[in-house]
Amino acid sequence: MQFVSTRGQSPAVGLSAAIAAGLAPDGGLYVPSALPAPHHVQQGETLAETAADLLAPFFDGDALQEALPSICREAFDFPVPLRPLGGGDYVLELFHGPTAAFKDIGARFLAGALSRLQAGKGRDLTIVVATSGDTGAAVAAAFHRQPGVRVVVLSGEGRAFCAGLDLSNFTRTPAEDEPSITERTYGNANLMQQVAMQWRKLPVPVIAALHGVCFGGGLQIASGADIRVAHPETRMSIMEMKWGLVPDMGGYTLWRGLVRDDVLRELIYTNREFSGAEAQTLGLATHVDVNPLDRALAIAREIANRNPHAIRAAKRLQASMIDRDTNAILLEESIEQHGIMRSPNQVEAVMAGMQKRAPKFQDV
Repeated sequence: MQFVSTRGQSPAVGLSAAIAAGLAPDGGLYVPSALPAPHHVQQGETLAETAADLLAPFFDGDALQEALPSICREAFDFPVPLRPLGGGDYVLELFHGPTAAFKDIGARFLAGALSRLQAGKGRDLTIVVATSGDTGAAVAAAFHRQPGVRVVVLSGEGRAFCAGLDLSNFTRTPAEDEPSITERTYGNANLMQQVAMQWRKLPVPVIAALHGVCFGGGLQIASGADIRVAHPETRMSIMEMKWGLVPDMGGYTLWRGLVRDDVLRELIYTNREFSGAEAQTLGLATHVDVNPLDRALAIAREIANRNPHAIRAAKRLQASMIDRDTNAILLEESIEQHGIMRSPNQVEAVMAGMQKRAPKFQDV
């Protein structure tokens, strides 16, 4: 099947090309050139089986055709219940995935498809996400276990990285079945904590490029990154005390080791605003640059050109460094090194360095 742009100014492409491109060259969205005739869905099938049946005509003749069933099994491994409303009406609940957002449906399918398209090609792929709240969480969760991901760059589109709290939450009535924030719905975190903590939990380095404003929850999200690059005029604040609240998106965990204790107390108690330039002296920014996204991408390219097994091992060691005692850290260093030494990627790193060429690493 061929896919055409909604703007009609780009040539038709196959499914794999449409998925890999995201947008057509003319800025339009790719849609099927023709819709297949609907067909009967077998009763008793799982969600993944039903999805594979319905999507099969779109994948016909494409490189991903044989992989479609496995992509669906990986993507749709959570319940999507159909709830009766009465009077013959039903609603399909799409919020039972890993991040409790309907975007899990598309993000997990996209991750599975892109992972297979990239396999063995030896080239980088940049994924740009226009995030509106829970999109970033869904995309991060979707790519969490996918092979080939080496580094993640977080940035905000437009005038700000993230302005923080949505004040409409103060007037919203929680749903009857909405979990309490004290419930650990994401391992050791609730949903809002996971929005920030997930970046620290990712097995690969995360770099945040900060500009505009970075307030409250936005600063906690940025603090989940391994490295932060801020524009010198970025306006930043641990803002929660302004609204009579405490930071509760993982900030207290993420700021350990970054900010001196008494300085952190002052920033929280007063919610005073500070610049990106000052953030570097406080410990909340790694670098200051007038082009933070360009600097972040440059660092990302350096990281992507290192042994991915060693990079992941280094992140695991960093995660354990604060909480473990000296003996445990020394042992963990040895365990990680033992698993890396003489491995194909470690040998490739040595050979590439000796031969003064770009390394060709196997994906993790």
